[in-house]
Amino acid sequence: MPIEILVGVDAGATKTEAIAIGVDGTYIGSGRSGPSNPASVGVEISCINICESIVSSIRGRRAEEITLIGIGLAGWAGGVWDRDLISCISNRIGVSRDSISIAEDIDVAHYSAFLGGEGVVAILGTGSNFLGKAGGRVIRVGGLGHILGDEGSGWRIGLLGLQMVFKSIDGRIGPTTLVTKAYKHYRVDSHKELLRIIYSSKDIKSLIASFASEVFQAAKEGDKTAIEILRQEAREIALAYRAIVENIGSQMLAIVGSTYKM
Repeated sequence: MPIEILVGVDAGATKTEAIAIGVDGTYIGSGRSGPSNPASVGVEISCINICESIVSSIRGRRAEEITLIGIGLAGWAGGVWDRDLISCISNRIGVSRDSISIAEDIDVAHYSAFLGGEGVVAILGTGSNFLGKAGGRVIRVGGLGHILGDEGSGWRIGLLGLQMVFKSIDGRIGPTTLVTKAYKHYRVDSHKELLRIIYSSKDIKSLIASFASEVFQAAKEGDKTAIEILRQEAREIALAYRAIVENIGSQMLAIVGSTYKM
């Protein structure tokens, strides 16, 4: 028997995840696909991956049964992609444009953490972003993308880790286990192969961010270079948090994202 379906989509820079439920709260399914930050992969790829995750989540049910699709989008950029994305998703899946809603991922994360209440949320995924709300005030910190920001993110930690790999190879710093971890992680035997893989990648953000897990592991094993990278990025996270707290007063903190879970 047909039921009305609600779909929530977490459209990130590394992966896209969707969960479908019935209007009565019954779980239907989930779906997962590739990156969908339009600022990184473009509107077309973003649309394709969002649609793939949605279709997987509804488990063979008809798209006509979907009542609402809510999307939390990384790289939202003030909604500049909304019109094109909504049109593309509507045409690909066969749902009305009015049933699709897009918001910035940080706003969705804040609501899910505090249900409209006061507090600070930090997204620490491939990129990073911070948002605080209290007493009618809204303060945003970061969210500047991988060129100007993304402190404390998988991208930044992975990038710093790889920079230390090449500095160690050059003799600019001492030995670090990050070198062997980089070779193993990217399945190469030399720094030249590693350079080729990095500079020929069509998804450089995901490729570099994936190395963050190796930096965390090296730190757990006592590698001083890796430990210093994490200390440096932890200080950046603390600076962002403090900047918000000093403006809104609330110290309630929620942290979400794949990097935080490492």
